[in-house]
Amino acid sequence: MRIEISTSVFFLWGILILTVPMNWLLAAMFAATVHELFHAVAIIVSGGCIHCLKIGALGATMDAGVLDVREEIFSAIAGPSGSFFLLLLWNVFPRIALCGLFQGMYNLLPLYPLDGGRVVLCLIQILCPQSSKKIMSLMEVIMTIILILLGIFASLKLSLGLLPFLGVVFLLVKLRLRKRPCKQREIRVQ
Repeated sequence: MRIEISTSVFFLWGILILTVPMNWLLAAMFAATVHELFHAVAIIVSGGCIHCLKIGALGATMDAGVLDVREEIFSAIAGPSGSFFLLLLWNVFPRIALCGLFQGMYNLLPLYPLDGGRVVLCLIQILCPQSSKKIMSLMEVIMTIILILLGIFASLKLSLGLLPFLGVVFLLVKLRLRKRPCKQREIRVQ
């Protein structure tokens, strides 16, 4: 297995080290590692093979061999399951548990290429293979509108400042930048 680390990671880590308390940064890093480890174990248990792990400023992706729909769903659900598994550490390591909780919830959003979006896309492909791309596109538009409205509501009505709205904008931009079609013979696990 090949591991590729983008130089943008070091720039991002430099900014995070200067702006985020180290105990929270390490907790988030540990939660992300557990999340990706659960993905990797699910792929291997399914009989798949991981060719490359790519780590960039937008997160980690694994290039794996071809997985069938059930294996894809299993590997997609495994990451958030690992994140939620960290809730068992709540009494001992509450920061890690909280980071795992938020990471699991974020990854279950039904937006591709997040884990929730991958599961929804697989289910739509099983139920209506002819119109799966149209249905998924419509669902993403609806989810985008809902997230933007929630960001505006949290910013204005709950008096939380611009942070919630900017967080939603950052999430949507991040998803657009990560959204690349998988090659014919590869699955990218995020």
